[in-house]
Amino acid sequence: MINKKVRAVCGRCNNGWMSGIEKAAMPPLKRLMFGTPHVISPSEQLTILHWVLLKLFVSEYGKPAYPSFTATTRRAFMETRAIPNNLFMYAMAYDGGSPRGHGKWCAGLSSHAVWVGEEGEPNELLADGTIQRNTVSATFGVGFAAFHIFHSYTLAVQPGFSPVFARTLWPSSGVWLDWPPHQIMTTDELTEGAASFDRYLASKVGNALPFI
Repeated sequence: MINKKVRAVCGRCNNGWMSGIEKAAMPPLKRLMFGTPHVISPSEQLTILHWVLLKLFVSEYGKPAYPSFTATTRRAFMETRAIPNNLFMYAMAYDGGSPRGHGKWCAGLSSHAVWVGEEGEPNELLADGTIQRNTVSATFGVGFAAFHIFHSYTLAVQPGFSPVFARTLWPSSGVWLDWPPHQIMTTDELTEGAASFDRYLASKVGNALPFI
């Protein structure tokens, strides 16, 4: 992922409000990336959420594009930092995958976006010819931290993570969270966690579409 470039935003946005999210997230994010023991304040939790959500928005417009968030949701985020309903995000500590810390999830993204609807219900076709998904499960690793994000416009599901393994960043509890969690995740554990919810989504797809 470290070499992946998605040309999907204009220079004004990239150098404006998006840059602001990047700069605000760097101090708390670096502490997670380097595995520094600390406590994460509610405001830092929201700042990290904004950063991860921005990365997810942009990554969906790689080639080919598989968007799972609507234009209305993205615009609301741009204008007011509104968080879409039924979104969940968890932070996990990662062991780096090797003694030198260069494992799969140190700079990786696994994103699975699908359309979940009633049998026979048509997919929404976007102006560029791509199909609008409405449900996404994504695991995003950076340094010694990993995040799992789930969002759906149609499934009222809350993926659960044990507090031994993860810290819930959203929905916010409004309390300070100690870092890292008691259990540090291995590459195999993170991979299995990402795959398990993907299997769940596959069982709910009304009109079957390939995962990305």
